[in-house]
Amino acid sequence: CQTDIPYLYIVTGGSMLLYTPYGIMESIKIAVFKGTTKAYFLKRNEYGNTCLISALDKVLNYCDTLNETYFDVSVRPRREKKLFNSEAFKEVWINACVHNKWTDGLPPAVYWFDDRLEVMSYGGIPKGITKEEFLAGKTKPVNEELMKIFLQCNIVEHSGHGVPIIVREYGEKAYEFSESFITVTIPFDRIGFES
Repeated sequence: CQTDIPYLYIVTGGSMLLYTPYGIMESIKIAVFKGTTKAYFLKRNEYGNTCLISALDKVLNYCDTLNETYFDVSVRPRREKKLFNSEAFKEVWINACVHNKWTDGLPPAVYWFDDRLEVMSYGGIPKGITKEEFLAGKTKPVNEELMKIFLQCNIVEHSGHGVPIIVREYGEKAYEFSESFITVTIPFDRIGFES
């Protein structure tokens, strides 16, 4: 997309790279684990040295391929259900990218387990907003210039509706807050489709 904020990206070899005063965007990772803990690592996908918008889309596309559809053909019409709500995950991931505290050099990450996925972003709740306000959809960009780029590229609406979508789907318990992190847990729904 084109933006009128040219100082936030550089073009090299035909690719647009997000650029901050601290350097090019760090690599975003998706780590997949066997079981319900990080004890058994299976694989990692990295999306780095590329435009943040491109990396954001690659993560969404990869996670969409992992979002299995379960079918029950013993009933008519057949029942089908996805492993998790794609709309809610998209909101979680976009929020993690646009509100991440990039100046610390830590990109957001996705951790995939047998029973859930976790999205971790760095920086905690923006200053001046309470946990209750955050969960209600009050918004205050952590990265104002990045938010402008995402707005111009039609990635976000800056309306505060993302968190309420996640809360509607998974409840406030999906969020875990600390001073340095926000972790959103999306449980996988296999109920009624166990083999």
